Amino acid sequence: MVNSTDRRGSGVVCGLICRGADRGYIQYVKECVGIVTMQQTIGLVGDRLSVFNGMEDSAFPAFVLGSTGWCSGTAAVIPELCIKLFDLVQEGRIKEARDLWLRIVPLTVFLEGGKGIQLMKYASKLQGIPIGTARKSRANLTRAEKQKMERMLKDLGVL
Repeated sequence: MVNSTDRRGSGVVCGLICRGADRGYIQYVKECVGIVTMQQTIGLVGDRLSVFNGMEDSAFPAFVLGSTGWCSGTAAVIPELCIKLFDLVQEGRIKEARDLWLRIVPLTVFLEGGKGIQLMKYASKLQGIPIGTARKSRANLTRAEKQKMERMLKDLGVL
């Protein structure tokens, strides 16, 4: 299930997720509501189902809390670094994971700035994986946005 406030204005209550997990109706949850709700969900049902982080800006704390994955644009743009982040947390190398996370954060913030789809597609193109342009209703990237993405990817060592 996806627990998100995007369309309904409020997320699914943790008690409902618990009942669904207890009855075998839910096996995975993608938490897109906030780190506090994710913490509650992991604490209540993390032993019975997989809890994925669905928020761009909270991968590190979510992994430390026990999230089993991260669905994000950042992971699509720099998958190797995101896997490394997850692995470092799993290995208990929290300081190294935090340091890596602090390098990744500017990219996550940039992707959340309103043109995430366009930026992900451009970043993929820069890395030799052309996946097309965003649909017409989405605004084009400015030259400055493209240059900023190129700089960020170079700073992260993926270009």
